[in-house]
Amino acid sequence: EKGILTYGGKRNAPYGYDFVKSGTFTKKGVERQKLIINEDETKIVKKVFDLYVKKGYGLGRIAKYLNDEKIKPRRAKLWGTSSVGNLLGNPLYMGYPAYRKKTTVNVATSKKQPFENWILPEKRIDDLAIVDENIWYETRRIRNNRNEESNYNNGNEDVKPMQTKTKLLFIGLIKCGECGYAFTTSGTKKKNKNERIIYIYNHKLREHGILAGFVCHL
Repeated sequence: EKGILTYGGKRNAPYGYDFVKSGTFTKKGVERQKLIINEDETKIVKKVFDLYVKKGYGLGRIAKYLNDEKIKPRRAKLWGTSSVGNLLGNPLYMGYPAYRKKTTVNVATSKKQPFENWILPEKRIDDLAIVDENIWYETRRIRNNRNEESNYNNGNEDVKPMQTKTKLLFIGLIKCGECGYAFTTSGTKKKNKNERIIYIYNHKLREHGILAGFVCHL
C-alpha cells in the first residue's frame, strides 16, 4: 500500500519493464529487485492500449498484429489472446503494481481474485506509469462490458466492437442464449472459389450439453 516493491530472487519482469538490483535485502538476505521502464517495450505497450481503446481491436487481432510485426513477447514464441489480455489488465502500467491478485487454494493451485480484492498502492508510482489512468480504466470498462452476457440484447451500443476490415464480422456479436459465451471460428475454407467461415460454440459443454455451429458463406 505504500508502494514499496519487495520482489526477491530471480524472476521475469512484466513486459515493458526490467529488473535491476535495488541494494536492499529481505530478512533471509536475498537482494530485492527494482522495476524500471524498458523504453523500447514501452512503445509497444502504449500501442496495444491504443489499438484496443481507440481502434477497437480485440485481443486476437492485437496478438496477430504483434506477431505480424515480428514483435516478440517475453517468454513465449508468439503473442496470444491471454498474454495480450494479461497486459491490458495489469494496473502496473498505470503506475499501480498489484498485490494479492491470486490466492493459494492448495500447493499446486491458485485462484484468481476479482479486481476489487487486489491491493494497490495508495499513491501512483510515477516512475512506473506507462499509460494514463483514464486509458487503463477505459480499457477495463470496455473489457467488462464486452464480457457481460446481456449487453447486446440490452442495446448497449457503445460497447460493440468497432467494425474492421476483418471478414469475421460476427465475432463478439453472436453468443450462446444459455450462458452468454461467444461463438468463435474454427477457420475458413475455400471451395469452388467460394470462401466460407465456420463459427462454432463448444464452451462449458458439461454444464448444459450444447454443441452448436453454423457456416457463413462469402
